[in-house]
Amino acid sequence: MEKQQGAVLVTTLIFLFILTLLVMRSAAFLILQYKMQEAMELQSRVVERAEAGIIQIEQHWQNDDFTLSDSPITLTTSTQLESIDACGNRIFLIQSIACYQNQQVILNVRDRFAKVPRQKDCQPIPSCQRLVWQVQ
Repeated sequence: MEKQQGAVLVTTLIFLFILTLLVMRSAAFLILQYKMQEAMELQSRVVERAEAGIIQIEQHWQNDDFTLSDSPITLTTSTQLESIDACGNRIFLIQSIACYQNQQVILNVRDRFAKVPRQKDCQPIPSCQRLVWQVQ
């Protein structure tokens, strides 16, 4: 009788040990999955902030200024006039850099802004036309 009780106890302990290992493995997998999801969300927020910087500059050159809401993500934008064509349309190089913790996104955009009013012999183009979009 005592040997049977010992065998039941050992079997129960082995079963509990295996269940504990399975639970720990599942928990480690869930923690890893959570960390990966959090990193992807952070990267997405940084990209969105850099895009907002580009849009803010484009709106500024179309005389429609707005300010971005406060954010812990730092944003630096710069604009450089590249050329003016024969019709008076301007091409700008715009760079937007968003940084947060160890994430950094650099967006480079080349935009053409139409001259208003349009000259007589010039081809009609949209008021703002994105020519090149590059993510670094």
